[in-house]
Amino acid sequence: MFYKGKVSILIAALVISADSLWAASPVVTSSPVTQAVVNQEYSYILTATDADADVLTWAVKAGSVLPAWLSLAPEEYYEENATTVPLTALNRPDGVSFDSAGNMYVADTSNWRILKLAPGSSTGVVVGGGACADSNLTNLRFPSTAKVDSSGNLYITDSRHNRIVKWAPGAVQCEVVAGDANGTAGVTLDKLNVPTSMDFDGAGNIYITDRNNSRVVKWAPGATEGVVVAGDENGTAGATLDKLDHPDGIVVDGDTLYISDRNNSRVVRWDANATEGVVVAGQTGTAGDAPDQLNTPFAIAMDGMKNLYIADAINHRIVKWTPGATSGMVIAGGDVNGTAANQFDTPNGVAVDSEGNLYVADTHNDRIQKFDITHSALAGTPPASAIGVHDINLTVTDGVDTVEQNFQITVKGTVNPALIMYLLQ
Repeated sequence: MFYKGKVSILIAALVISADSLWAASPVVTSSPVTQAVVNQEYSYILTATDADADVLTWAVKAGSVLPAWLSLAPEEYYEENATTVPLTALNRPDGVSFDSAGNMYVADTSNWRILKLAPGSSTGVVVGGGACADSNLTNLRFPSTAKVDSSGNLYITDSRHNRIVKWAPGAVQCEVVAGDANGTAGVTLDKLNVPTSMDFDGAGNIYITDRNNSRVVKWAPGATEGVVVAGDENGTAGATLDKLDHPDGIVVDGDTLYISDRNNSRVVRWDANATEGVVVAGQTGTAGDAPDQLNTPFAIAMDGMKNLYIADAINHRIVKWTPGATSGMVIAGGDVNGTAANQFDTPNGVAVDSEGNLYVADTHNDRIQKFDITHSALAGTPPASAIGVHDINLTVTDGVDTVEQNFQITVKGTVNPALIMYLLQ
Protein backbone atom coordinates (compact mmCIF):
# COMPACT_ATOMS: atom_id res chain seq x y z
CA MET A 1 0.00 0.00 0.00
CA PHE A 2 2.90 2.34 0.78
CA TYR A 3 4.47 1.89 -2.66
CA LYS A 4 1.13 2.17 -4.43
CA GLY A 5 0.60 5.56 -2.79
CA LYS A 6 4.08 6.68 -3.81
CA VAL A 7 3.38 5.71 -7.44
CA SER A 8 0.04 7.59 -7.41
CA ILE A 9 1.71 10.71 -6.07
CA LEU A 10 4.47 10.43 -8.69
CA ILE A 11 1.96 10.02 -11.54
CA ALA A 12 -0.03 13.05 -10.32
CA ALA A 13 3.16 15.12 -10.13
CA LEU A 14 4.11 14.09 -13.67
CA VAL A 15 0.66 15.08 -14.96
CA ILE A 16 0.87 18.48 -13.27
CA SER A 17 4.38 19.01 -14.62
CA ALA A 18 3.28 18.05 -18.15
CA ASP A 19 0.34 20.43 -18.04
CA SER A 20 2.63 23.24 -16.90
CA LEU A 21 5.16 22.38 -19.61
CA TRP A 22 2.63 22.37 -22.45
CA ALA A 23 0.68 25.42 -21.32
CA ALA A 24 1.53 28.55 -23.30
CA SER A 25 2.30 31.73 -21.43
CA PRO A 26 0.66 35.03 -22.45
CA VAL A 27 2.67 37.28 -24.75
CA VAL A 28 2.21 41.04 -24.41
CA THR A 29 1.81 42.63 -27.85
CA SER A 30 1.05 46.28 -26.99
CA SER A 31 3.64 49.01 -26.51
CA PRO A 32 3.04 51.36 -23.56
CA VAL A 33 1.87 54.94 -24.04
CA THR A 34 4.42 56.76 -21.89
CA GLN A 35 3.38 60.41 -22.23
CA ALA A 36 0.34 62.19 -20.79
CA VAL A 37 -0.75 65.83 -20.65
CA VAL A 38 -2.59 67.56 -17.83
CA ASN A 39 -6.38 67.73 -18.34
CA GLN A 40 -6.19 65.62 -21.52
CA GLU A 41 -7.47 62.05 -21.71
CA TYR A 42 -4.83 59.35 -21.55
CA SER A 43 -5.57 55.91 -23.02
CA TYR A 44 -3.43 52.82 -23.49
CA ILE A 45 -5.17 49.78 -25.00
CA LEU A 46 -3.65 46.61 -23.56
CA THR A 47 -3.22 43.65 -25.88
CA ALA A 48 -1.73 40.20 -25.42
CA THR A 49 -2.02 36.81 -27.07
CA ASP A 50 -2.16 33.29 -25.73
CA ALA A 51 -1.61 30.21 -27.89
CA ASP A 52 -4.05 28.18 -25.76
CA ALA A 53 -6.85 30.71 -26.47
CA ASP A 54 -7.29 31.21 -22.72
CA VAL A 55 -9.11 34.28 -21.41
CA LEU A 56 -6.51 36.86 -20.42
CA THR A 57 -6.93 39.16 -17.44
CA TRP A 58 -4.87 42.27 -16.69
CA ALA A 59 -4.21 43.50 -13.16
CA VAL A 60 -2.06 45.87 -11.18
CA LYS A 61 0.99 43.97 -9.94
CA ALA A 62 0.72 42.86 -6.34
CA GLY A 63 2.25 45.46 -4.04
CA SER A 64 1.82 48.25 -6.60
CA VAL A 65 -0.86 50.90 -6.94
CA LEU A 66 -2.02 53.01 -9.85
CA PRO A 67 -2.02 56.81 -9.67
CA ALA A 68 -5.42 58.01 -8.48
CA TRP A 69 -6.26 59.47 -11.91
CA LEU A 70 -5.81 56.13 -13.73
CA SER A 71 -8.20 53.17 -13.91
CA LEU A 72 -7.80 49.70 -15.39
CA ALA A 73 -10.34 47.73 -17.44
CA PRO A 74 -9.02 44.19 -16.87
CA GLU A 75 -10.52 42.12 -19.70
CA GLU A 76 -11.31 42.47 -23.38
CA TYR A 77 -14.73 41.19 -24.36
CA TYR A 78 -17.49 41.51 -26.92
CA GLU A 79 -20.98 42.41 -25.86
CA GLU A 80 -23.12 39.28 -25.65
CA ASN A 81 -26.01 40.85 -27.53
CA ALA A 82 -25.64 42.48 -30.92
CA THR A 83 -27.29 45.54 -32.38
CA THR A 84 -28.72 45.19 -35.88
CA VAL A 85 -27.19 47.46 -38.52
CA PRO A 86 -29.97 49.69 -40.00
CA LEU A 87 -30.24 48.03 -43.40
CA THR A 88 -33.74 46.84 -44.23
CA ALA A 89 -35.05 44.34 -46.77
CA LEU A 90 -31.85 42.33 -46.95
CA ASN A 91 -32.12 38.95 -48.64
CA ARG A 92 -29.49 36.37 -47.64
CA PRO A 93 -26.54 38.77 -47.17
CA ASP A 94 -23.27 36.90 -47.60
CA GLY A 95 -20.45 39.39 -47.14
CA VAL A 96 -19.55 42.49 -45.15
CA SER A 97 -16.41 44.66 -45.41
CA PHE A 98 -15.09 48.18 -44.75
CA ASP A 99 -13.04 50.68 -46.71
CA SER A 100 -10.38 52.94 -45.19
CA ALA A 101 -12.96 55.70 -44.58
CA GLY A 102 -15.14 53.39 -42.48
CA ASN A 103 -17.86 52.87 -45.09
CA MET A 104 -19.52 49.46 -44.86
CA TYR A 105 -20.19 47.34 -47.95
CA VAL A 106 -22.72 44.52 -47.80
CA ALA A 107 -23.23 41.84 -50.43
CA ASP A 108 -27.04 41.64 -50.41
CA THR A 109 -26.72 38.36 -52.25
CA SER A 110 -30.24 37.28 -53.15
CA ASN A 111 -31.20 40.85 -54.03
CA TRP A 112 -28.29 40.80 -56.55
CA ARG A 113 -26.81 44.05 -55.27
CA ILE A 114 -24.11 45.71 -53.17
CA LEU A 115 -25.09 48.24 -50.51
CA LYS A 116 -22.88 50.96 -49.04
CA LEU A 117 -23.57 52.38 -45.58
CA ALA A 118 -21.62 55.47 -44.57
CA PRO A 119 -20.53 55.95 -40.92
CA GLY A 120 -23.44 57.26 -38.86
CA SER A 121 -25.94 56.75 -41.66
CA SER A 122 -29.18 54.83 -41.28
CA THR A 123 -29.79 54.37 -45.01
CA GLY A 124 -27.89 52.16 -47.41
CA VAL A 125 -27.12 53.14 -51.00
CA VAL A 126 -27.00 50.68 -53.90
CA VAL A 127 -23.52 50.90 -55.46
CA GLY A 128 -23.65 47.85 -57.70
CA GLY A 129 -26.29 45.66 -59.33
CA GLY A 130 -29.86 45.51 -58.08
CA ALA A 131 -31.80 45.43 -61.35
CA CYS A 132 -31.82 41.84 -62.59
CA ALA A 133 -29.50 38.87 -62.82
CA ASP A 134 -28.47 38.81 -66.49
CA SER A 135 -24.79 39.07 -67.39
CA ASN A 136 -24.65 42.57 -68.84
CA LEU A 137 -22.22 44.97 -67.19
CA THR A 138 -24.75 46.72 -64.95
CA ASN A 139 -26.07 43.57 -63.26
CA LEU A 140 -24.95 40.98 -60.74
CA ARG A 141 -26.07 37.45 -59.93
CA PHE A 142 -25.72 36.33 -56.32
CA PRO A 143 -22.72 38.52 -55.42
CA SER A 144 -21.00 37.21 -52.30
CA THR A 145 -18.31 39.75 -51.34
CA ALA A 146 -17.38 43.34 -52.11
CA LYS A 147 -14.10 45.07 -51.27
CA VAL A 148 -12.62 48.48 -52.05
CA ASP A 149 -8.98 48.92 -53.06
CA SER A 150 -6.68 51.81 -52.15
CA SER A 151 -7.83 53.76 -55.24
CA GLY A 152 -11.50 53.56 -54.32
CA ASN A 153 -12.40 50.91 -56.91
CA LEU A 154 -15.12 48.50 -55.78
CA TYR A 155 -14.43 44.83 -56.59
CA ILE A 156 -17.26 42.30 -56.43
CA THR A 157 -17.34 38.53 -56.59
CA ASP A 158 -20.19 38.13 -59.08
CA SER A 159 -20.48 34.52 -58.02
CA ARG A 160 -23.10 33.02 -60.31
CA HIS A 161 -21.76 34.97 -63.28
CA ASN A 162 -18.45 33.25 -62.53
CA ARG A 163 -16.42 36.45 -62.64
CA ILE A 164 -14.89 39.30 -60.64
CA VAL A 165 -16.01 42.78 -61.65
CA LYS A 166 -14.62 46.22 -60.87
CA TRP A 167 -16.77 49.28 -60.36
CA ALA A 168 -14.64 52.41 -60.66
CA PRO A 169 -15.72 55.56 -58.73
CA GLY A 170 -18.56 57.24 -60.63
CA ALA A 171 -18.89 54.44 -63.21
CA VAL A 172 -22.32 53.49 -64.57
CA GLN A 173 -21.29 49.94 -65.34
CA CYS A 174 -18.64 47.49 -64.23
CA GLU A 175 -15.57 46.03 -65.90
CA VAL A 176 -14.79 42.30 -65.84
CA VAL A 177 -11.31 41.79 -64.38
CA ALA A 178 -11.30 38.01 -63.88
CA GLY A 179 -13.28 35.14 -65.36
CA ASP A 180 -15.45 34.98 -68.46
CA ALA A 181 -17.23 38.21 -69.38
CA ASN A 182 -20.36 36.31 -70.45
CA GLY A 183 -20.57 34.37 -67.21
CA THR A 184 -19.46 30.95 -68.49
CA ALA A 185 -18.01 28.66 -65.83
CA GLY A 186 -14.99 26.48 -66.51
CA VAL A 187 -11.80 24.94 -65.18
CA THR A 188 -9.37 26.48 -67.68
CA LEU A 189 -7.28 29.31 -66.29
CA ASP A 190 -9.26 32.00 -68.11
CA LYS A 191 -12.42 30.96 -66.27
CA LEU A 192 -13.84 30.68 -62.76
CA ASN A 193 -16.53 28.46 -61.28
CA VAL A 194 -18.56 30.18 -58.56
CA PRO A 195 -15.94 32.49 -57.02
CA THR A 196 -16.94 33.38 -53.47
CA SER A 197 -14.31 35.69 -52.00
CA MET A 198 -11.20 37.69 -52.86
CA ASP A 199 -8.49 39.87 -51.41
CA PHE A 200 -5.64 42.02 -52.73
CA ASP A 201 -1.91 42.20 -52.20
CA GLY A 202 0.18 45.37 -52.25
CA ALA A 203 0.84 45.07 -55.99
CA GLY A 204 -2.86 45.02 -56.89
CA ASN A 205 -3.04 41.29 -57.62
CA ILE A 206 -6.41 39.71 -56.81
CA TYR A 207 -6.53 36.36 -55.02
CA ILE A 208 -9.82 34.55 -55.63
CA THR A 209 -11.38 31.54 -53.97
CA ASP A 210 -12.55 29.67 -57.06
CA ARG A 211 -14.93 27.58 -55.00
CA ASN A 212 -16.30 24.94 -57.34
CA ASN A 213 -12.84 24.43 -58.84
CA SER A 214 -11.47 23.87 -55.31
CA ARG A 215 -8.55 26.22 -55.81
CA VAL A 216 -7.28 29.76 -55.26
CA VAL A 217 -6.16 31.72 -58.31
CA LYS A 218 -4.08 34.87 -58.52
CA TRP A 219 -5.14 37.34 -61.19
CA ALA A 220 -2.65 40.10 -62.00
CA PRO A 221 -3.85 43.56 -63.14
CA GLY A 222 -4.78 43.39 -66.83
CA ALA A 223 -4.27 39.60 -67.06
CA THR A 224 -6.46 37.43 -69.29
CA GLU A 225 -6.04 34.34 -67.12
CA GLY A 226 -5.16 33.44 -63.58
CA VAL A 227 -2.40 31.43 -61.92
CA VAL A 228 -3.26 28.69 -59.43
CA VAL A 229 -1.53 29.47 -56.13
CA ALA A 230 -3.32 26.99 -53.83
CA GLY A 231 -5.18 23.76 -54.48
CA ASP A 232 -5.24 21.56 -57.55
CA GLU A 233 -4.81 23.26 -60.94
CA ASN A 234 -7.29 20.88 -62.58
CA GLY A 235 -10.00 21.58 -60.02
CA THR A 236 -9.81 18.29 -58.12
CA ALA A 237 -11.03 18.54 -54.53
CA GLY A 238 -9.32 16.68 -51.72
CA ALA A 239 -8.40 16.63 -48.03
CA THR A 240 -4.62 16.27 -48.36
CA LEU A 241 -2.63 19.41 -47.64
CA ASP A 242 -1.90 20.04 -51.32
CA LYS A 243 -5.62 20.27 -52.06
CA LEU A 244 -8.70 22.22 -51.06
CA ASP A 245 -12.38 21.29 -51.04
CA HIS A 246 -14.68 24.17 -52.00
CA PRO A 247 -12.75 27.02 -50.33
CA ASP A 248 -14.84 30.01 -49.38
CA GLY A 249 -13.05 32.87 -47.58
CA ILE A 250 -9.56 34.33 -48.03
CA VAL A 251 -7.26 36.84 -46.35
CA VAL A 252 -4.00 38.03 -47.92
CA ASP A 253 -1.31 38.93 -45.39
CA GLY A 254 1.79 40.02 -47.28
CA ASP A 255 2.94 36.93 -49.20
CA THR A 256 0.82 34.58 -47.11
CA LEU A 257 -2.72 33.40 -47.80
CA TYR A 258 -5.24 32.27 -45.20
CA ILE A 259 -8.02 30.20 -46.75
CA SER A 260 -11.21 28.82 -45.23
CA ASP A 261 -11.26 25.31 -46.70
CA ARG A 262 -14.99 24.93 -46.26
CA ASN A 263 -15.74 21.27 -46.93
CA ASN A 264 -12.62 20.19 -45.04
CA SER A 265 -13.77 22.20 -41.99
CA ARG A 266 -10.41 23.89 -41.57
CA VAL A 267 -8.51 27.10 -42.23
CA VAL A 268 -5.16 26.68 -43.93
CA ARG A 269 -2.17 28.98 -44.31
CA TRP A 270 -0.50 28.91 -47.70
CA ASP A 271 2.93 30.53 -47.83
CA ALA A 272 4.40 32.06 -50.99
CA ASN A 273 5.45 29.40 -53.54
CA ALA A 274 4.34 26.59 -51.23
CA THR A 275 3.02 23.37 -52.71
CA GLU A 276 0.78 22.59 -49.75
CA GLY A 277 -0.94 24.37 -46.89
CA VAL A 278 -0.62 24.26 -43.12
CA VAL A 279 -3.71 23.83 -40.95
CA VAL A 280 -4.03 26.79 -38.57
CA ALA A 281 -7.62 26.29 -37.38
CA GLY A 282 -9.95 23.29 -37.21
CA GLN A 283 -9.20 19.66 -37.97
CA THR A 284 -8.86 18.22 -41.45
CA GLY A 285 -12.08 16.55 -42.51
CA THR A 286 -13.43 16.37 -38.95
CA ALA A 287 -16.32 18.73 -38.44
CA GLY A 288 -17.48 19.46 -34.92
CA ASP A 289 -18.26 22.08 -32.30
CA ALA A 290 -15.37 21.47 -29.89
CA PRO A 291 -13.01 24.44 -29.29
CA ASP A 292 -10.45 22.98 -31.70
CA GLN A 293 -13.01 22.18 -34.41
CA LEU A 294 -15.00 23.99 -37.08
CA ASN A 295 -18.03 22.99 -39.12
CA THR A 296 -18.16 24.40 -42.64
CA PRO A 297 -16.29 27.70 -42.21
CA PHE A 298 -17.24 30.41 -44.67
CA ALA A 299 -15.69 33.91 -44.52
CA ILE A 300 -12.61 34.81 -42.51
CA ALA A 301 -11.21 38.17 -41.41
CA MET A 302 -7.95 39.26 -39.77
CA ASP A 303 -7.23 42.13 -37.39
CA GLY A 304 -4.01 44.07 -36.93
CA MET A 305 -2.75 41.54 -34.37
CA LYS A 306 -3.18 38.75 -36.96
CA ASN A 307 -6.05 37.18 -35.05
CA LEU A 308 -8.41 35.29 -37.35
CA TYR A 309 -12.18 35.67 -37.11
CA ILE A 310 -14.01 32.73 -38.63
CA ALA A 311 -17.66 32.48 -39.66
CA ASP A 312 -18.21 28.93 -38.40
CA ALA A 313 -21.46 28.64 -40.31
CA ILE A 314 -23.03 25.32 -39.34
CA ASN A 315 -22.06 25.87 -35.70
CA HIS A 316 -23.85 29.25 -35.93
CA ARG A 317 -20.96 31.07 -34.28
CA ILE A 318 -17.96 33.32 -34.78
CA VAL A 319 -14.65 31.95 -33.55
CA LYS A 320 -11.53 34.00 -32.82
CA TRP A 321 -8.27 32.15 -33.39
CA THR A 322 -5.07 33.78 -32.14
CA PRO A 323 -1.72 33.18 -33.90
CA GLY A 324 -0.30 29.77 -33.04
CA ALA A 325 -3.36 28.70 -31.05
CA THR A 326 -4.50 25.09 -31.06
CA SER A 327 -8.12 25.99 -30.36
CA GLY A 328 -10.43 28.93 -30.90
CA MET A 329 -12.54 31.13 -28.66
CA VAL A 330 -16.25 31.57 -29.39
CA ILE A 331 -16.88 35.32 -29.28
CA ALA A 332 -20.44 35.42 -30.68
CA GLY A 333 -23.30 32.98 -31.22
CA GLY A 334 -22.91 29.24 -30.82
CA ASP A 335 -24.82 26.12 -29.79
CA VAL A 336 -28.03 26.50 -31.81
CA ASN A 337 -29.39 28.74 -34.51
CA GLY A 338 -31.96 31.38 -33.65
CA THR A 339 -33.13 34.94 -34.10
CA ALA A 340 -32.22 36.40 -30.70
CA ALA A 341 -29.62 39.17 -30.41
CA ASN A 342 -27.01 36.63 -29.29
CA GLN A 343 -27.79 34.05 -31.98
CA PHE A 344 -27.16 33.46 -35.68
CA ASP A 345 -28.59 31.31 -38.41
CA THR A 346 -25.76 30.15 -40.68
CA PRO A 347 -23.51 33.23 -40.63
CA ASN A 348 -21.59 33.54 -43.90
CA GLY A 349 -19.70 36.82 -43.51
CA VAL A 350 -17.50 38.45 -40.88
CA ALA A 351 -15.52 41.68 -40.59
CA VAL A 352 -13.75 43.73 -37.93
CA ASP A 353 -13.74 47.53 -38.08
CA SER A 354 -10.83 49.83 -37.20
CA GLU A 355 -11.90 49.91 -33.54
CA GLY A 356 -12.14 46.14 -33.24
CA ASN A 357 -15.94 45.90 -33.29
CA LEU A 358 -17.28 42.71 -34.87
CA TYR A 359 -19.75 42.64 -37.77
CA VAL A 360 -21.48 39.47 -38.94
CA ALA A 361 -23.54 38.73 -42.03
CA ASP A 362 -26.24 36.68 -40.30
CA THR A 363 -27.26 35.22 -43.61
CA HIS A 364 -30.41 33.22 -42.95
CA ASN A 365 -31.72 35.86 -40.55
CA ASP A 366 -31.35 38.48 -43.32
CA ARG A 367 -29.44 40.97 -41.18
CA ILE A 368 -26.02 42.42 -40.33
CA GLN A 369 -25.16 42.21 -36.63
CA LYS A 370 -22.69 44.41 -34.74
CA PHE A 371 -21.00 43.30 -31.53
CA ASP A 372 -19.27 46.15 -29.69
CA ILE A 373 -15.90 45.45 -28.14
CA THR A 374 -14.64 46.62 -24.77
CA HIS A 375 -10.85 46.66 -24.74
CA SER A 376 -8.56 45.97 -21.85
CA ALA A 377 -7.24 49.45 -21.23
CA LEU A 378 -5.52 51.85 -18.89
CA ALA A 379 -7.24 55.24 -19.00
CA GLY A 380 -7.73 58.50 -17.16
CA THR A 381 -7.24 62.28 -17.18
CA PRO A 382 -4.31 63.60 -15.13
CA PRO A 383 -4.82 66.78 -13.05
CA ALA A 384 -2.12 69.43 -12.59
CA SER A 385 -1.06 67.75 -9.36
CA ALA A 386 -0.04 64.65 -11.35
CA ILE A 387 2.82 66.37 -13.21
CA GLY A 388 5.87 64.13 -12.95
CA VAL A 389 6.87 60.51 -13.56
CA HIS A 390 4.67 57.60 -12.50
CA ASP A 391 5.75 53.95 -12.25
CA ILE A 392 3.21 51.52 -13.74
CA ASN A 393 3.45 47.83 -12.94
CA LEU A 394 0.93 45.53 -14.61
CA THR A 395 0.46 41.80 -15.04
CA VAL A 396 -1.51 39.69 -17.47
CA THR A 397 -2.48 36.11 -16.67
CA ASP A 398 -4.19 33.20 -18.40
CA GLY A 399 -5.02 31.63 -15.05
CA VAL A 400 -1.82 29.58 -14.99
CA ASP A 401 1.06 31.78 -16.08
CA THR A 402 1.55 35.47 -15.37
CA VAL A 403 3.61 37.97 -17.36
CA GLU A 404 4.58 41.48 -16.25
CA GLN A 405 4.70 44.79 -18.11
CA ASN A 406 6.49 47.60 -16.30
CA PHE A 407 6.89 51.15 -17.62
CA GLN A 408 6.64 54.82 -16.67
CA ILE A 409 4.19 57.55 -17.63
CA THR A 410 5.49 61.10 -17.71
CA VAL A 411 2.77 63.71 -17.15
CA LYS A 412 3.49 67.15 -18.56
CA GLY A 413 1.69 70.44 -18.13
CA THR A 414 -0.24 72.15 -20.89
CA VAL A 415 1.33 74.95 -22.90
CA ASN A 416 -0.43 78.33 -23.03
CA PRO A 417 -0.22 79.56 -26.66
CA ALA A 418 -0.97 83.15 -25.65
CA LEU A 419 1.95 83.12 -23.20
CA ILE A 420 4.30 81.80 -25.88
CA MET A 421 3.26 84.55 -28.28
CA TYR A 422 3.79 87.13 -25.55
CA LEU A 423 7.28 85.84 -24.77
CA LEU A 424 8.24 85.78 -28.44
CA GLN A 425 7.33 89.47 -28.94
